[in-house]
Amino acid sequence: MSRTTIVFFLFLIGFLTVIYRLFLIQVVNPDKSLPLQRFVHVQKSPALRGEIYGQSNIPLVLDRKVYDVYANIDLLKDNKPLQDKLQQTLSIRESTMSALLRLDKWRRIKYAVAQAKKDALQKYYPTYLNFEESWTRYYPEASSSAYLLGFVGRDEAGEPKGYVGLEGYFDQELAGLPTLSENEADFFGISFIGGVLGDRQTQRGLDIHTTIDSRVQKIVEKELYEGVELYDAKQGCAIVMEPATGKITALSCVPAFDVRNYSKYTDSDFTNPLVSAVYEPGSTFKPLIVAMALEENKIKPSTKFDESGPVKIGDYEVKTWDSTYHGKIDVSQILEKSSNVGMVKIIQKLKKDVVSKYLEELGLYSVSGIELEGETNSLIKNQKEWYPIDYATLSFGQGIAITPLQLIRAFAVLANGGYLVKPTVVDHLYDKRNDSTIPKQTARPVRVFSEKTISQMRELLSASVNHSEAHWPNMPKGFSFCGKTGTAQVPIQGYYDPNKTIASFIGFLPCDNPRFLTLVIYREPKSSPWGSETAAPTFFDIAKSLILYYTITPSF
Repeated sequence: MSRTTIVFFLFLIGFLTVIYRLFLIQVVNPDKSLPLQRFVHVQKSPALRGEIYGQSNIPLVLDRKVYDVYANIDLLKDNKPLQDKLQQTLSIRESTMSALLRLDKWRRIKYAVAQAKKDALQKYYPTYLNFEESWTRYYPEASSSAYLLGFVGRDEAGEPKGYVGLEGYFDQELAGLPTLSENEADFFGISFIGGVLGDRQTQRGLDIHTTIDSRVQKIVEKELYEGVELYDAKQGCAIVMEPATGKITALSCVPAFDVRNYSKYTDSDFTNPLVSAVYEPGSTFKPLIVAMALEENKIKPSTKFDESGPVKIGDYEVKTWDSTYHGKIDVSQILEKSSNVGMVKIIQKLKKDVVSKYLEELGLYSVSGIELEGETNSLIKNQKEWYPIDYATLSFGQGIAITPLQLIRAFAVLANGGYLVKPTVVDHLYDKRNDSTIPKQTARPVRVFSEKTISQMRELLSASVNHSEAHWPNMPKGFSFCGKTGTAQVPIQGYYDPNKTIASFIGFLPCDNPRFLTLVIYREPKSSPWGSETAAPTFFDIAKSLILYYTITPSF
């Protein structure tokens, strides 16, 4: 057989093999054919992430230039002094260095190195080391704003992703659009020269301008840290809100996770206690029930109720918190003395469907829509499932579970003239690329209680503070405070733990035209279980600083 014939048959075999392969790919089994992406090489470069600011453009989260460090492992193996230098400068453990030295070629040995450390290693460039510019998040407010701001970690594909708070809620807006370059490639994914299929330029992420006032945030943080230590509490939390607008000027819990070292924490540490966790509000819930009864004309502030002893509900007895009884007391005294017996008798004047209607109108059956990741809803039974004892304990804030955010939103109705407002931590978004502001859509306030009811409630809440059985030497003199203490036992496996409480105080100033509304909560304080002896003093310490900051003039 001639050489020409052999070549012909080899060519024919090759040709038929290609035809057969194409037949299998396109006709017999098209779904398992080689994807087009196999012959397209895609390069992706992340965009610069948007930044987060507080009021007056105070930076809360910024982008900081950093460098990923690469080392020539083959050369590093024979350079012990450089190994020691890298371990010292980059905080590389001995075990990590040993693992790196078992590799070869160029390898990344450290992420996100600051400029100062890069400068310290610059003399080893480019023979031993190389540096790749990147960006990382810088949080000037650190852990005090952890639940508010969140952090940027990595997703399953290793790409930057926002988690918790604003970083999580606005991850897509903050991330922007990365640069994508598509090039024709061979079977092994190597790009052809000039084989550009498409190119999309990076679009920087949007900036978020929040309603947070960093001065107020620092005031709250300082008082909470002092309170947690003083009262030996597991945690202290607070929210400060403008009741007329729903704008939140401070939101903090201490202690909190450290956004700069988030990898050291578990998932449970990232749960926002003010937005993503529910609790029984206790006596801070009582004014809402009183307002319902006033609105329905079932009571007047002067209406008397018999508190001569416990009230019997089926097989249960509801007692006062200290088992002390005062005979005939009016509505004002019920709030001043925080009488559970009196509250049961008030709610018994209301039909269940009426109370359920107000709970819905106060936003207690639904999430608020605040711009923070992970908001959870309340745990309140449907009114058809309320047993008599459920209905009774509802009157003093037990047997239901709501978020602190839901409570302060509902209480704002009593402070702002009777309207339900949407709580918010965002003022607007800003596009630096186009120098344009993106306004935030606002919801119209919805009236829940009449002006008459609100006027009566302000008098009752003022008396609750001024005639309280507790005494607060740190309460600023000459100012009209409205508020209510709360102490709720912690339910554990179907019963209440008598040694664990959630102590709280919610109040606003001034009573007639409030500048701020503040909720303070301590979880499991050991020095005293009562909100009047823990949360209330912290509230007044915060108020004292806010009076100076806002230059609020005395009322009398």
